[in-house]
Amino acid sequence: MLKSSRAIILFLTAQTISLLGSLVVQFAIVWYVTLVTESATMLAVSAISGFLPQLAVSMFAGVWIDKYNRKKVIIAADVFTALLTTALAILFYFQKETMPIIFTVLALRALATGVQMPAVNALIPQIVEKENLMRINGINSALNSGMMLIAPLLGGLLLNYVSFAMLLFSDIITATIGVSFLMMIKIVPLVQTEQTPFQIKQWWRNTSVSVRLGWAYLRANPLIKRVLLFQFVILFLISPSAFLNPLLVSQTFGGDVNLLSYAEAAYSLGMVIGGAIVVGLNRVRYKLRIMFLAAALYGGCMIALGHAEIFSFYLTVNFMAGVVVPCYNTPVTTLIQERVSLLYQGRIFGFLQFVTAAALPLGIVVFSYPANLYGVDIVFIINGILCGLSSFVAWFLFFRKQY
Repeated sequence: MLKSSRAIILFLTAQTISLLGSLVVQFAIVWYVTLVTESATMLAVSAISGFLPQLAVSMFAGVWIDKYNRKKVIIAADVFTALLTTALAILFYFQKETMPIIFTVLALRALATGVQMPAVNALIPQIVEKENLMRINGINSALNSGMMLIAPLLGGLLLNYVSFAMLLFSDIITATIGVSFLMMIKIVPLVQTEQTPFQIKQWWRNTSVSVRLGWAYLRANPLIKRVLLFQFVILFLISPSAFLNPLLVSQTFGGDVNLLSYAEAAYSLGMVIGGAIVVGLNRVRYKLRIMFLAAALYGGCMIALGHAEIFSFYLTVNFMAGVVVPCYNTPVTTLIQERVSLLYQGRIFGFLQFVTAAALPLGIVVFSYPANLYGVDIVFIINGILCGLSSFVAWFLFFRKQY
């Protein structure tokens, strides 16, 4: 039996609705940059604008999440994002938008995401029992994947009937609905903060101390420390599949936009199915084994994608890669929620966010040159092999006997 079915339903509904609006706007901005600039460099700048701020804020975000009411932190991030989108929509309405302004808004939205995502993961254990964490995380993963499938379709449909400026306002509507649902949930804060006058030096001192305490807690928890290190290695190796998949489709099957859409849809649909599978694995004890098996299987999918010469085969493998992703991500999230004290979960999820935001951009910087020199398919095959080998080596050397 769940702690509070009403609270969980309201929370998941709030996050799903809010995410839908954010994704619609995110896809719309990428489309705008693509159509206006037709520049791979500008797309790279937009991607960096979405990652580096998360890298910068993740350490401090964990402290805020642990120190303050996590529900209020999520609401504040949602409201901040909506206000940014409102400002951008007004600029588009009066045709005052510029690329630097768009990249600035993307960076600021990424700051809010860097706070909100760890806060969501840290809040879930406050309203869900340990034995149901895998199930709820699986449901959340499936809902998020469903929004990733729906958002580009909805965004494209809306652009046929409304202006780009009006499309941006959709994020404001969904954020308002999401915040309204969150406001209906009663969650007791873990820590009651003192109401003292704000002083920048004292705030910085307290924040620095809290970050160091988080690092000390992480060093004292070898399982979570090794999981985060493994996360960095795997995300670094699979980064070409996150960034270069469209280029692989274009080089192998031609630059038809419909093919890119089919590829994205197959992957997102696979993630929905994968989230549903994880829900069924709620009672399975061997979360580490599932995580390592999923990482190895994803490496196998990358190898198959590199060898794909028929588009139907490519779509099938891309679908399977999507299925594998929640089977990896959900155990990682659940392990942290189960093994880390509630008082430290914000900081540990902040460290996880840091690892993610660092590994993916670093991977694309390292592997983009070999991809241009030897071909994206070769990079997929080599990295897939390395991903599978890393999974088995890490399991047998560092995890199998100890855990």
